[in-house]
Amino acid sequence: MENQQINQNQEIVQTQTISSEINKPPRNFPLKFMLIFIGISFLIAFVAGGFMLGNYKTQKKSVSPTPTAKIYPSVSPITTANWKNYDAQKFGFSFKYPSGFSLTELPDDAAVIINHNIVFYKQLGNIPADQCKGDCPIITNKKDMIINGYKTVKYNGYTGAVGGNIPQSYIKYEVQDPKTKNIFSITLYELPILDDTKQAEQYSADRKIGEINESDKKILDQILSTFKFTAENRGVVCAMDAKQCPDGSWVGREGPNCEFKPCP
Repeated sequence: MENQQINQNQEIVQTQTISSEINKPPRNFPLKFMLIFIGISFLIAFVAGGFMLGNYKTQKKSVSPTPTAKIYPSVSPITTANWKNYDAQKFGFSFKYPSGFSLTELPDDAAVIINHNIVFYKQLGNIPADQCKGDCPIITNKKDMIINGYKTVKYNGYTGAVGGNIPQSYIKYEVQDPKTKNIFSITLYELPILDDTKQAEQYSADRKIGEINESDKKILDQILSTFKFTAENRGVVCAMDAKQCPDGSWVGREGPNCEFKPCP
């Protein structure tokens, strides 16, 4: 009797256990997998979007136009229409300058001075200013450019009181002749060019260096806009000696045969 009762109790317990297992809520596997899938998809989309954005910026940067060399200076020819023309046959170049400006050829024919503060001359030894050694003018800025199709280097700087010079600022252009490779310098000085005595009387060796007048800079730009090398005599390099004339003046050699100029 007791055994029968025990068996009945075991059947009841087993029935309850099976019933509780059946009544448990189903595990939520589909929702969990869906959340994981959404998370992975979002991560992939984020990484792909970042890659595409970076690639777009790279392509945009790579197609940016390359800056072109500035053609300098650009001055209307009307501005210089009534100017005088100077043809320096001994140098092989020509340019225009304002009618009211003075033009002086140095006695040894080594240079031409315009308006007492602009100097044209052939660079000695074709040595650029930035390769000068010894007591040379100070260079504060250098810029490569093209003037009327000619390779040019522009220098800004100043001269000190070395060798009896008067401290002053300057702007210098070195223009290279594409045919002869000679370098010609055009320099604008802050102060007028005087002989040593007059310059020492008017300016002190300890003067404060100033700025070049803006109107002088514009005039120089206009003169440079008319500068060109001439075909005649450009391949001829004459000796730099000079001959004294009866009136005391000096003349140099010029032309294809490097003959002395006629005395005045």
